[in-house]
Amino acid sequence: MKKEEGAVPVAGGSGYRERFCVPGLLRRTADDQVNPIHARLRPADYPAESSERTRLTGLRSDLKAQEPILRADRNRKVAAASGETGLNTLTKLATASFEDLERDLRARVATLEALALRYETAIESIAQGVCFFDREERLILCNRRYAEIYRLSPEQVRPGVTLGEIVAHRAAAGTCSMPVGDYLTLAKSINSSAVPRTWLAELEDGRTIQVCHQPMPDDGWVATHEDVTELKAIRSVANERISLQTLIDWVPDYLWVKDTESRLVVVNKALASDNGRAKTSDMIGLTDFDFHGPETARGFRAMEQKIMSSGQPMIDAEESFVDASGASRWFLSTKVPLRNDRNEIFGLVGIARDITER
Repeated sequence: MKKEEGAVPVAGGSGYRERFCVPGLLRRTADDQVNPIHARLRPADYPAESSERTRLTGLRSDLKAQEPILRADRNRKVAAASGETGLNTLTKLATASFEDLERDLRARVATLEALALRYETAIESIAQGVCFFDREERLILCNRRYAEIYRLSPEQVRPGVTLGEIVAHRAAAGTCSMPVGDYLTLAKSINSSAVPRTWLAELEDGRTIQVCHQPMPDDGWVATHEDVTELKAIRSVANERISLQTLIDWVPDYLWVKDTESRLVVVNKALASDNGRAKTSDMIGLTDFDFHGPETARGFRAMEQKIMSSGQPMIDAEESFVDASGASRWFLSTKVPLRNDRNEIFGLVGIARDITER
């Protein structure tokens, strides 16, 4: 058998047969079995393969050594990414919740502001002066009429000023009913009680103010102040013109005095009794609308307003109405306008005699 160039003879088996070895590669015939001698070949016999294998083995070792580090680094990155995603989600949820709360808060504030505006408008429309104070005796709110009654400027009744400061301003304006110290002592005594109180205050300028004091659950208070000087004058003049209540109560006919709004300020016992009132004082402040039907009451009021506007009395006029029992009754009535010392009409006096039986 002809040898190839570069072939290396190899012995093996029971006989001698040639094998050919190309560097880096052992070539055998298809029908040969593995020669045991190859198992004993050293790496040095294959220098290229040995070097490559060594390098791959080193790479595997390095990779195996680096694997825990790489895995840990990957886990850290995953954890960091998860944490960042969770934080972003929480941030978005917090932002959305804050925006919802802000919208709700703005809506509530708008509702409260509208409600406060309605309350302020209602308080401003009240004819009496109204003021609210807290437990520290600081003004919370008052209406324009309160400042007008005591001749105070808006700056002097701004929210937050103390009762002492307001009373000092009133004293300077001549609208305090007593020295400042005495007023504050009285106010402290009244405020320490949970019982509502009403009293009349005579101001230095001659006016009479009726004060209605109402304690609040938080130890503050609300009070109304009404100038009743004119009403007091009406009562005084009425008493002078018509004499004493005991005197008019003996008059069998109906006798009364009304103010310019047709409200009763003086009545006798006969009129009160026939209208189902036990005391004459129960009639004070009432009008014909409290005793008669709407049509009859409007007729009486129209006639009285005409008398007071013209100054001309009505003498012995026949009037009829249905009483509380449902019976129709006729009266001979006289109504005369009342004038004060300045010749101003402040009401009228009336007297009516029952002529139903005639």
